[in-house]
Amino acid sequence: MLNSTSYTHGAIQYKDLLRDFQEHMERLKLTTLRLQQGIEATRTLAIKNNEVFPEMEERRNEKKVKLQQSIAKMRHNIAQYQQDLEAIRQELAPKELQRSERTHERIQQLESMVEKKNQLHNRIRQKGEEHTEVIKAETSNALLTELELQTFRRALQLEIVNTNEALRFEFKCISKQVPEKIYHVALTITDTDVYTVIECQPDSVLPKVLRELDVLNQDRELFNFIKKLRQIFRQSANA
Repeated sequence: MLNSTSYTHGAIQYKDLLRDFQEHMERLKLTTLRLQQGIEATRTLAIKNNEVFPEMEERRNEKKVKLQQSIAKMRHNIAQYQQDLEAIRQELAPKELQRSERTHERIQQLESMVEKKNQLHNRIRQKGEEHTEVIKAETSNALLTELELQTFRRALQLEIVNTNEALRFEFKCISKQVPEKIYHVALTITDTDVYTVIECQPDSVLPKVLRELDVLNQDRELFNFIKKLRQIFRQSANA
């Protein structure tokens, strides 16, 4: 009975070992299959890479050649641009020199004009001072007192303005419609003591004023000239 029990127990262990062995073999077969599949996939990929690599290398070489050609073309264009710029610079150099010389001449001309303007301004100011003395002398020669002069101004509605440039005679009450409107003539005098009109408002009466100015330069009667001015302005306003 004991031997039978031992046999049965040994048979069970044998079956268990056999089953474990069979399961292990199945797993080993499965692993071997997977390994073979991996090897096959790797071999296929290697074959594919061997087939594709030359094509990829060829395309890469083509791109490299095109890139080298593009760089060479760009270098050629840059060299050409530099030559063109140098040619333009050489062409423009004489013109730039001429322009610089003209600019220098213009600056000198402007400086000369400014100097002449300053000299003229000084002369006008000096003449303005001389005009004051001339007016005083002519007033004295005409035996007009200050009271008479003020009466003369009020009667003619006259204002005498002595500026740096000239002596200006301003008249009011010329126009009945606009009594406050100012009519004026500005005189200056040359180095030879000749009266000259530099302003006239309105300028439409300038021809008549110039005719009276010729008379003034002959008889030197300034106050007669002033009265003639008022008459000319009144005729213009009433025309």
